[in-house]
Amino acid sequence: MNNSARDFLSQTCVVYDSRDGKIVHVYRNETLPGGRKKTDDEMAARATELVKRAGWDTTQLGVLHVPPNNLEFGKVYKVDLGSRKLIGAPHRRKPR
Repeated sequence: MNNSARDFLSQTCVVYDSRDGKIVHVYRNETLPGGRKKTDDEMAARATELVKRAGWDTTQLGVLHVPPNNLEFGKVYKVDLGSRKLIGAPHRRKPR
């Protein structure tokens, strides 16, 4: 069977610091055709579990579900705490 990328269901959520909006983890899930889509709660729980395993204190972290195509390569993202929306800016490299 030949599957293309459009045959997969992509889900994405970001784990962020609720004090400043800094993203500490991006969790993506790909569901194959015929598979069961994860609920938002399952996505949030798994993302938080992975962050906790990495040593983060999760008490000040939040989870935001985002459309999978909203994250573009070459941008730096954070969560706007007022609107709870993802905002991005071009990544600026530091001069050498």
